[in-house]
Amino acid sequence: MHTRSRLPLATILVAVLSAAGCRHGAIGADAPQGRFPWVGNRIGISDQVPAPWTALKLSGSVVEYWGGRIDFTDSSLPRQFTSRGTDLLSRPVALNVRAGGQPVAFGAASVQPGAVTPASVKLTTTASAPKLNLQCDNTVDFDGMVRIDVAVTAKEAVRLESATLEVPLRPEAAELYRRFYIYDFDAMKVDRQDLQRAGGAIQTGWEIPFCPYVWVGAPEAGLEWFCESDRAWRPWGAPNALALARTPKEVVLQARMITQPQALKRGDTWQVTFGLSPTPSRPRIPDWRTYRWGGRTDGPPIEVDPATHHVFAIFWINDPAGLSLANPGMPWPEDPTAFATGRAELARRKILYIPYGSLFKIDTTIPEWAAYGSEWSGGRTLSGWRSRRGESEGSSVDIAVPSYQDFLVYTYAEMLRQYAIDGLYFDFGAPGLNPINPSRPEGRLADQGIYYAPLFALRDLYKRLYVATEGAKPGFLTIVHGMLPAMCGSFVDMNVQGEGLQDLFNTSGLAPGQAARQMSGQRWYTPDYIDALPAEWYVAEWARDVAEFPLLIPEITKQNKPYFQAHPEEVEAYTRGMVAVAALCDIQATWLTNADNDLLQRYSAAKARFAPLGDDCTFHPFWKTPVRIDPQTPGVYPTLYTLPDRALLILSNLGKAPAKLTVDPGLAGLGVKTTRNSATDAMTNTPLPLTPDGKVSVTVPTKDFALVLLN
Repeated sequence: MHTRSRLPLATILVAVLSAAGCRHGAIGADAPQGRFPWVGNRIGISDQVPAPWTALKLSGSVVEYWGGRIDFTDSSLPRQFTSRGTDLLSRPVALNVRAGGQPVAFGAASVQPGAVTPASVKLTTTASAPKLNLQCDNTVDFDGMVRIDVAVTAKEAVRLESATLEVPLRPEAAELYRRFYIYDFDAMKVDRQDLQRAGGAIQTGWEIPFCPYVWVGAPEAGLEWFCESDRAWRPWGAPNALALARTPKEVVLQARMITQPQALKRGDTWQVTFGLSPTPSRPRIPDWRTYRWGGRTDGPPIEVDPATHHVFAIFWINDPAGLSLANPGMPWPEDPTAFATGRAELARRKILYIPYGSLFKIDTTIPEWAAYGSEWSGGRTLSGWRSRRGESEGSSVDIAVPSYQDFLVYTYAEMLRQYAIDGLYFDFGAPGLNPINPSRPEGRLADQGIYYAPLFALRDLYKRLYVATEGAKPGFLTIVHGMLPAMCGSFVDMNVQGEGLQDLFNTSGLAPGQAARQMSGQRWYTPDYIDALPAEWYVAEWARDVAEFPLLIPEITKQNKPYFQAHPEEVEAYTRGMVAVAALCDIQATWLTNADNDLLQRYSAAKARFAPLGDDCTFHPFWKTPVRIDPQTPGVYPTLYTLPDRALLILSNLGKAPAKLTVDPGLAGLGVKTTRNSATDAMTNTPLPLTPDGKVSVTVPTKDFALVLLN
């Protein structure tokens, strides 16, 4: 079943037991010369194409990458993106410039190849107008991401009045959008309204201020525009800097970079950098649907067989089985000898060990901070972590600093070498915690009202970590928590999502602490996944095929705990509604926390009765389904998984009333031949009525699901 390599148990035990005898005093153990051993290392830096990608191919002005092709023929900017055989663009990407009171007509573009390697292809395009020259350096990476550096140079004095980038997509390739949503990292709070508007179906369109990325597409394929700063834009903070509009012929994403006229003298150049990344940017890891969180030595039991599933656990500080970490957010064990015992037990039980880490937040009590704190600091004081030694101080980090990247890559490479860890987990792992440290150039931008998110630095860091860890241990699992753009997701295996919904579920109108004090015993927190957001929002956020796959953090009992302890029936009902939503988004891994965990375990175990949902299964999502429902019922979504001799049908009822249905799964048309011609409610293991022609009768309560095994 497992197609990702793992080290044999004996190898893991040798590595762990050896590590126990060579305690790595602290994270920052000095070298004999007084320097930290990680300084200036080049671990993970490579110009080779790592697996599973393939070498780029350049033919004329067309670049072929692992998942498709990018055509630059006679065009300054990409003429066409083709992903999984689907052409995404309705016409070439265009930079529309106005100067001197009229549109600028740049002439035919000349396309010249620059550096060409298996991992990267650079194409420089030039075009000319009477008063302006346009040059675009298009750099394509092996995952299909295109970085575009634009330079508009004045041949003579000219007034540059506007510059708008247009990314036009075919309507059938642009059903959904997903963008960065506003998060206040100082207050640790989501903007409720912006969260609701940050994804969903493309209907009439929208206008918003600058944000660092917008994805447009269908679940199977799409295109992400990204830009890490509005430094080159004028004016900063415009309320309509980005716009998305649908017409009968196309869906157009506009980046209105210049709307405030500016004068260019002869020889002056206006420059801007942005990028376009087609999705998916890599195949998801093999058997990704078989991954389950669970099996901590102090946690709930495993609900699936680790011989057929990848079971992993994430370990924090203060672990009772000796797996405690020495510092919050850093991976080194507190007691290597006790760690060896606990780690060996996990290996015996075939549970993957993953230490908790934090990317944009760091414990300032580690030795490195005294030497590098002023350079690394992102400028925010964050709430501390409590460890066995007391309260630890936390600070945000500017991850664009090269020495911090060197430190982090070295740290995890050493953890893999010394302790045979199976993966890494990064909290604060997405580009939302922008640096505000005034001693750093990135931080000074904030004082000027300029937005900056270190997208390219974050991508480079994840790429280094991927090369360093996956190359040393195939199957190494990289998990990131946060709003991750596709251009970074190429090097991440799993994206933890859902925690931001807790602010949406707080219906009290009060801060959580106030609500807890003033509304004790009342339900002021309503974790209704179905009523909170439309199904299209979840599909756009959770069901896109990008590179990483989603793990859901339930938020049902995150707040209002005394009330839910007294009302377990509501916890079960809200959990069932959450499962109904997760099922239609093909979410398999759910964190066993803040929900009815018994229900979640029974649901996972019921799916496992069908088979491990591995790569040998065929997935039929509700938007491309052979399933026919009678009567057709709004709000009921069918999800189907098939093997040659059986099928698993999940019916999610997001409607307001129970649905009594006769369902034709369409198995004959799929070539599925069941052996027993039976239908079973997999949650209760009770038979369901099945007609000779394969139709099953089932009733699905409102805001609930049914799990049907056909074999």
